[in-house]
Amino acid sequence: MPATRQVRVLEEILRAAREAAAAREPSEPVVVSLHAVRAVSAVLDLVEELDLVTHHVVPVVHWFTGTSDELTRLVHAGGYVSVDPAMITGKRGRAYVRQVPSERLLLESDLPAGPVTPECDARVLGAAHADELATALGGLRDALVGLRGRESADTLRQNQARLYGID
Repeated sequence: MPATRQVRVLEEILRAAREAAAAREPSEPVVVSLHAVRAVSAVLDLVEELDLVTHHVVPVVHWFTGTSDELTRLVHAGGYVSVDPAMITGKRGRAYVRQVPSERLLLESDLPAGPVTPECDARVLGAAHADELATALGGLRDALVGLRGRESADTLRQNQARLYGID
């Protein structure tokens, strides 16, 4: 799909998120997870143009790959960065994790690692991957604590509770 069409579609999605947020309490924001590889600037342009933070829409960019300036723009626009284990294996990813304020970080996982097919029973899939997920996220939390300090573990929990209502 051409980039211009992708931007138009994303704009429609973000406008719909704003409308959905208008029908909710400000304490219950609409969270939009964004994958912006090679398009961070275009995504940020929309986030800023639509003033999502004022409308209680929270953009979460997972596995951020933009520039340091774009990361600063994201934070100023009310956005969050979700970090997966692969992001902290590189020097740049670790630097970004240190740059983002703790209250704007979330943990993420791309698990399950294997394919999910329509034939999978969700209960079996969930049971099979729950331990893998818990181990991966626990290791990621520990790595972030190593990069940012002990207080970051509590802040990560608070961020999760604030955005998703789960502890």
